[in-house]
Amino acid sequence: MNLPSKIEAVDSCVFLRFLERDIPVQEKSARDLFLSGCDLYVSESVISEVIYVMRKDHYSRKSIIENFSLLLNNPMFIYDRKFFEPIFEDYVKYPSLSFEDLVIAKRAEEHGCKTLWTFDRKFANQSEVAKLLD
Repeated sequence: MNLPSKIEAVDSCVFLRFLERDIPVQEKSARDLFLSGCDLYVSESVISEVIYVMRKDHYSRKSIIENFSLLLNNPMFIYDRKFFEPIFEDYVKYPSLSFEDLVIAKRAEEHGCKTLWTFDRKFANQSEVAKLLD
């Protein structure tokens, strides 16, 4: 017998409305969802998209990570904490690297890759795994 799951998923626009507080009715709906007691799965793509959009909306890297990770620290959010916590730190630490580059490098390391070949000089200079392909 399959029991109904208490886990649901949440899209990036729900986080964005809550964090940016730009559409009050949607902010309230997001808040209500977050207070519902339901566990919410947050995919890697959702995390990347929230950070990309907030950065595009001119929030500082530090502000994005402080606010978003504070929200994600609630145990109701199910995501790969062990994977993302060092990426959040590096995103603030290395301002010339994109969040996506950091995710790519971390996934490569996680899969045992010794090298991640790139044409991106900044990436190669600031990542242990990324190497410049001449």
